[in-house]
Amino acid sequence: LHFRILDYTLTGCYADQHSVQVFASGKPKISAHRKLISSDYYIWNSKAPAPVTYGSLLL
Repeated sequence: LHFRILDYTLTGCYADQHSVQVFASGKPKISAHRKLISSDYYIWNSKAPAPVTYGSLLL
């Protein structure tokens, strides 16, 4: 996660899996963009045989 607030001091930030909240002391000019980088992922059961599930996330 990268963000930039031009000419303002950051007073707080909160990030979770659904949102990012940025707090500044005034009305900041915010430059924001998003980019997701993902690759294949694998889920397996190490204790017993199980089918393998995999996939890619594309935007």
